Amino acid sequence: MRKVRVEDYLIAIDRLCDEATSTLAKSGQIAKSLGIANGTVSSTLLKLAAEGLIVHQPYDGVKLTDLGRVRFHKVARRLRIIELLLDGLLHWESESIVDEARRIEVVASDRFVDGVDGYLGFPALDRFGQPIPRSDE
Repeated sequence: MRKVRVEDYLIAIDRLCDEATSTLAKSGQIAKSLGIANGTVSSTLLKLAAEGLIVHQPYDGVKLTDLGRVRFHKVARRLRIIELLLDGLLHWESESIVDEARRIEVVASDRFVDGVDGYLGFPALDRFGQPIPRSDE
């Protein structure tokens, strides 16, 4: 089993929140999304709140702060660009590409990601139609 990183929490929280309806991500949903125990999520959410990455409303849920959103955008950009590269080169099934992109993203330099972005022609959308945040966002 891979280690769950702060970035994985930010991705899960972003996916579970709905800004339009002010829906917050619940700790149980986050635990299920990441495949980990509720207790682990609860303690990590307190740490993320202390770092200013999330707003934690006990019993209601969490959402990203502006700082958390900046960090989320950075990792989302990196993952989506690496996934596009792998998809174009290897044509693996989707789950394999996502898993491999997560492994690569951890060690990839910003220079590498920027280079791949340029190689791919600075795509605006990932392979699922989700926007790829720009490096200056």
